[in-house]
Amino acid sequence: MEKTTPVSEPNVLSPDRVRRHTSTAMQAKLDAEMADRVRFYADKSRERISERIGELQREWSIERHMQVNVAAAGLMTGALALSRNRAWGLVAAASAGVLLLHAVEGSRPSLCAARLARLRSRAEINREIYALKVLRGDFDEVGKAWNLDERIEAAIRAVRL
Repeated sequence: MEKTTPVSEPNVLSPDRVRRHTSTAMQAKLDAEMADRVRFYADKSRERISERIGELQREWSIERHMQVNVAAAGLMTGALALSRNRAWGLVAAASAGVLLLHAVEGSRPSLCAARLARLRSRAEINREIYALKVLRGDFDEVGKAWNLDERIEAAIRAVRL
């Protein structure tokens, strides 16, 4: 099988906010790694592909890492503000502000570090899941359905994450 380099969409047009705030070079690197993983599973059994899909469904996304880190910092500084010094309340507010910034803009100060650690957004993880589902044959039934209702049911079954 010939190795192809995936083409990353421009940052501005990406519906994934994390990808919009990621450099094109880093996106290309993450996309190439995903393509290599999918290529690895191209000749594996349906059961092995299903195992990998299960692993991907449990994988923590960059958003989840950020939520856990900010929640932990907020709880810790909130507890310190209540027990020690009210100035810690400002740190708790700053933690909440970082979470709000990410929710609105999709960016955060440590996004570059998280991307270097190869953390992916949920949308990127789902792309790999769908690619593996195609390899597993989940979408084959859609083309074989005889009428519209059967095609709709087959399509719904195929896209279940």
